[in-house]
Amino acid sequence: MKGFFITIFSVLMLVCGSTYSKCLTDYIDLYVGADGQIRHMKFNSGFGDNILRKSSPQANIYVGIKITENTAIEIGHETTITKGKKITLKEGDVINGFIIPRVLSPIIFETKSKVKGLHFDWVFFNKPFECSKFQLLGSIGISSLKGTVERKTIQMSYPPIYGGRNRTMSKRSAALRFTGGWQYYFNNNFGIRNTFSFVRTGKMVIKADDGIPGIVIPKVLPKDSLVVGLGVLYRF
Repeated sequence: MKGFFITIFSVLMLVCGSTYSKCLTDYIDLYVGADGQIRHMKFNSGFGDNILRKSSPQANIYVGIKITENTAIEIGHETTITKGKKITLKEGDVINGFIIPRVLSPIIFETKSKVKGLHFDWVFFNKPFECSKFQLLGSIGISSLKGTVERKTIQMSYPPIYGGRNRTMSKRSAALRFTGGWQYYFNNNFGIRNTFSFVRTGKMVIKADDGIPGIVIPKVLPKDSLVVGLGVLYRF
C-alpha cells in the first residue's frame, strides 16, 4: 500500500509539472504540519460496540506541496493512542459475533484498540478576502488504515475460571476521506489549522489474524469516522 501512495504521488507530480509549469514557478510552496485530533468511530452492535471506546485522541503529521495558488498535494500519517477498556458480559450478550452461553457467563475481558496509517489528499484553498491571511480549505483523499484490536479473557463462568485466550484482530483497508476547515498564517510563516474529516471506515472488517481456531472467527465492524483536529503548520 505504501508503494501505491508513492506511485500516485510520482504520477501527479509529473502531470502537474507538465500541465502547470508556470504555476509551479510562481506558486510552489512546501509546508509541514502536525495536528492533535479526536477520532470518533462507532461500531456495529455485537461487533465492537460493547467492548471498545468510541472516541480516541490521535496525532497526525503531514507534508504538503502547494502546486498552484489554490491547490496542494499532502501526504501524512495518523495514529491513535492505544485505548484500553475492561468490561463484563453476561449470557446472551454478543462479543465479536459470538453469543455468550450460560455456561461461560459472566465473562470479564480487557481490550485494547488502535488505528493508524498513511493518507494522501488533494487539497483546495480559498481566500474569503483577497488580502487576508485566513484561508478556507477542503480536500478529498484516501487513507490506508490499519485497525488492531486485542482482547484478553480475564475471567469466565461461575465459579470463576481465571485466564483464557488472548485474541488479536487486525486489518489494513483503504478508506475515502473528505475534509473541510480553515487555516491562518502569521508573518513568520507559522500557521494554525482546524479541520473536520469524514472517513469511510465503515468498509473496514477487522478480523482475527492470530491463527487460533475457534467456533466463530472474531471480528470488529466499525462505522464511519469523524475526525476533528487542531494543529500548527510551517511554510518554507
